[in-house]
Amino acid sequence: MKDRRGFTLIELLVVISIIALLLAIFMPVLSKARQHARTTKCLANLRQWNIHLVAYVNDNDGRFFTGAWPDRGTWWPLQLPKKLQSYKENKLWLCPEATKPIFEEDGFAIPKWGFHNAWGIYRGVAENGYPYPADGVAGSYALNGYFLRTTRPFASGVPKEQGWRDYPAGGGIPVMLDATNIQLWPLPSDEPPGNEEEAWKCETKMGSACIDRHGGSVCVLFGDGHAEKIGLKGLWTLQWLKGFGAGGVQPQDWPEWMRGYRDY
Repeated sequence: MKDRRGFTLIELLVVISIIALLLAIFMPVLSKARQHARTTKCLANLRQWNIHLVAYVNDNDGRFFTGAWPDRGTWWPLQLPKKLQSYKENKLWLCPEATKPIFEEDGFAIPKWGFHNAWGIYRGVAENGYPYPADGVAGSYALNGYFLRTTRPFASGVPKEQGWRDYPAGGGIPVMLDATNIQLWPLPSDEPPGNEEEAWKCETKMGSACIDRHGGSVCVLFGDGHAEKIGLKGLWTLQWLKGFGAGGVQPQDWPEWMRGYRDY
């Protein structure tokens, strides 16, 4: 009877080396494929939001949100139909790259906030009596606050007449995008965050959306209903409000962490 022969140590090492080489080749490809899939899902979320925003306007005599505080134009989600307010029932709130809110279910903040976190969770009753949904409000996207129908100047100090107020709008006007706040009022003079973690300190300014969630870009819904990736530096070139002037940030002004990103 012929003896069976196992693998030699050399053969095993060769096989292991080949497997390691294949992994080194294919892992970056698989990682890019997963990232592309998450970006595609994020863009699909924003396009779905466009459908809901148009439906809201159609149901309200052509008027966009005022926000729960019409004088301040804040907390627009509380004017949505109840089934859309909850981040647990409405999965469109969360970008696939930012699914964990900065506050836990018990209300305590997580140890460290990053640009891959969602804002929220907010529960209870707002100060003017609007109730939050039982599951709370949380999300990964911000609304362009210059669409809100405020009764006073916007939080940025811009007169309400410079806002868009009506929806749908033009293709170059950003409506909703990846961000660390619930709404934004950007100005051309807004500075980018000094580092990626400082986006949370930018509050409702441009820096709140200057986060590397999609390969040096964020996903943006525009006023004509289309959604696309926009490079972080490109945020300063979008028409956030009437008369918004592009080019507020000069090349030498970009912080170190942004200098390798695409210029516009």
